[in-house]
Amino acid sequence: MNKEIKTKLIITIVCFFLGVFYLLEGLDITHYGEMVNNTPRFMLALVGFIFILASVMVHIGKKERLNNFLASVLTLVMGLIFGWISLFGKESSFSGNGVFISYITNLPVGRIMFGMGSIIAFIISIIAFRMFLRPKQSK
Repeated sequence: MNKEIKTKLIITIVCFFLGVFYLLEGLDITHYGEMVNNTPRFMLALVGFIFILASVMVHIGKKERLNNFLASVLTLVMGLIFGWISLFGKESSFSGNGVFISYITNLPVGRIMFGMGSIIAFIISIIAFRMFLRPKQSK
């Protein structure tokens, strides 16, 4: 087994099992700890889904059409997570380490940043889905 295949296999396995762990924890099947700041468990399940999807993408390799579709789903889910954080995240969750930014401005800055991340993720998802729908061009 060459080094590239071995590395790809290790990344696939680690991402898959990490995703399964988060998914089981998010679906309330396992209980290894409490959620911070009353974050709903379905958010953790979505993170697990992202890791599992990433492991599938690494495993299938360079199948462009399928990877475009999976990238669209992955960035859509990431956008949902960022959007939820920007709209419903608790004030105590937002903290910055900027020297010139006061504690009071952390909340709006955090909401704006996560909101912008959500919008960017949705745009990337649309682009990836359009690439998936585009017919394969012959070379």
